[in-house]
Amino acid sequence: MLKECLNTFKTSGILEYSLAAKNSAERIIDDIASNPKQKLNKSLYEQYAGNLRKAINTVYAEDTEDGISDQFRANVSRFAAYKALHATQQVKIQLEKSTNDAKKVINAFNRYQAAEYNTAVARSRTAKQFSEFVNPDNIRLFPNMRWLPSRSVNVREEHVVFYNRIWPKNDPFWSYNQPGNLWNCKCDWEETDEATTDGNPSAHIRHNGLEGNPAMTGEIFTDNSAYIKNNINIKLDSQSAKAYKNLQSLISNDNKKWRFDYYTDNDGMLVTNRNRIKESEINKQERAKFSKEHSMCRTLAVNGHKIEYRETVQGSFDIFLDGVPAELKKTKAAGNIVNYAKKAINSQKARIVVFEFETMNVKIIEELKRLDELKISHVYFTSKEKNKIFYHKNQ
Repeated sequence: MLKECLNTFKTSGILEYSLAAKNSAERIIDDIASNPKQKLNKSLYEQYAGNLRKAINTVYAEDTEDGISDQFRANVSRFAAYKALHATQQVKIQLEKSTNDAKKVINAFNRYQAAEYNTAVARSRTAKQFSEFVNPDNIRLFPNMRWLPSRSVNVREEHVVFYNRIWPKNDPFWSYNQPGNLWNCKCDWEETDEATTDGNPSAHIRHNGLEGNPAMTGEIFTDNSAYIKNNINIKLDSQSAKAYKNLQSLISNDNKKWRFDYYTDNDGMLVTNRNRIKESEINKQERAKFSKEHSMCRTLAVNGHKIEYRETVQGSFDIFLDGVPAELKKTKAAGNIVNYAKKAINSQKARIVVFEFETMNVKIIEELKRLDELKISHVYFTSKEKNKIFYHKNQ
């Protein structure tokens, strides 16, 4: 299906893709030929993932409070890993014939990347628009949405049945159908206060790997995409695993149990247990607690750590920090620092305590020194300088 969609694609100069650089394909092929045991070529992954993260950034120049932009970057990184695996294996196969045949593989995946980039932009844009459309103020003024025809010169037939039809914003139709759920789709939509149209079709029209409304799912590409579906249980070779300490977790974790919320260029990673997400939806208090803790988790991931944000277990710790049980505490004052830490270590089975302080002051510093005296391992940062994390690990 992706190959067919390329026939309607025009790059228009928007694709930044380093594999187009002279001799880049040759270097990649030489690397694969000289390391036959590698399953995933490092350069291919970096270029695919970096390119798709740029696609997200064209729509989300700034991170969103709900974390959806982070989820999209993690999602396309996962997609890129599976694509790089598939491309690496195909290059190996073609190398048995000739170097020129291997180059054809690189060039083909380069062309696919163009369509994937454009689709990532389109689905990110769709998600951003939909989030704005369902804002309560928008719903009050414009309760419905109209599907607008494609801007493509060569219109494909799939979405024509939706053209100029109007559905309520809360109609389940929008959970399954949106502009961007076909490769290189150039359809659009708009809010309206006009009445809904009669006889609206309820078909689910989408390509494999582009299922669901990304604003609801947090996914640009689903696990039904060919790269992932055909290689879902891959295990990285030792060379790739060493180069990317968290990538194996990103590509092999159970996507139904864990939501991939962050994956960074410095190999930081955040996965959140989906039951923990459900807990956050119970009431306002739980939403506030989740927001606070999730923000702390993201800070750790941004600084290169692997974070597993767990389902709540009574009397137990909040997260795994690089595999170590850890408790999260955000506080303004120094008064309860030691008590928080003692409880975390003695009652909640944590081995390290993570603190976020609004600002640093003398009293907080004194209390942190007491933790050193008590040999309680801790990590801390301030809300204003989240790029500076301080580590005190005590034996």
